[in-house]
Amino acid sequence: MNISVFDNDYFIDERRLTEEELQLVGSVTREVLEGSVKNFPYALKRCTFFGEYGIGPLLAAAEKYHLAEPRVEGDDSNPFDQHYWLAFEMRGEPVIMDPIFNYTGFQRNANEHNSHYYSRKRRVLHGKPQWEGGIRIKTMGI
Repeated sequence: MNISVFDNDYFIDERRLTEEELQLVGSVTREVLEGSVKNFPYALKRCTFFGEYGIGPLLAAAEKYHLAEPRVEGDDSNPFDQHYWLAFEMRGEPVIMDPIFNYTGFQRNANEHNSHYYSRKRRVLHGKPQWEGGIRIKTMGI
């Protein structure tokens, strides 16, 4: 399934989602992506921006839809190869939302779709500097 947000299509992996869950994930994804861009126009262009400006809309959606454990996750052990995304729990499994690699769905299916990052993740502390566990801003290529 694809949803369109600001003239871009974003993929939602339907595998293992019931119709009700698919509608929920679609609604949450739309609200988070739109809210991220309202917070910062370039939020969907870089993962560091999405992690920083998307968490607020995800927390609002989590309260509205009763989502478990909304959070920023990332793989940033290598400062030259970092990636961040948002996640929440559904049926005890992580659902990830990653507009940069255009994937939303259960994490277990994500590696088949596009990326090795998700298996090497850590929970990123929102609102904290990098030395306290926050997002590490990649300076190469900026």
